[in-house]
Amino acid sequence: MTNLHTTHPDVFPQFKQGNFVVWKTCNRFSGMSIDQAHEQNSALVKGEGGTIGLTENAAALRRWTVGGPEMARVIGANFIDV
Repeated sequence: MTNLHTTHPDVFPQFKQGNFVVWKTCNRFSGMSIDQAHEQNSALVKGEGGTIGLTENAAALRRWTVGGPEMARVIGANFIDV
């Protein structure tokens, strides 16, 4: 990473602009890694009941996979495009 500006000069400006994290608020210091944001979003979608038994039912798994992101959006897990 210390040589990024010489090894990948096209990527370096993107890192300087903060385009390697996700912001869930407008606060520039609240950026988090994409995988952490995904885990938080998944936790919101799963709810308190978890996904026990979900993988054993193909139809239920398909509904969760397709509908989960929209459910998270509706309950307030919107990501901010900064």
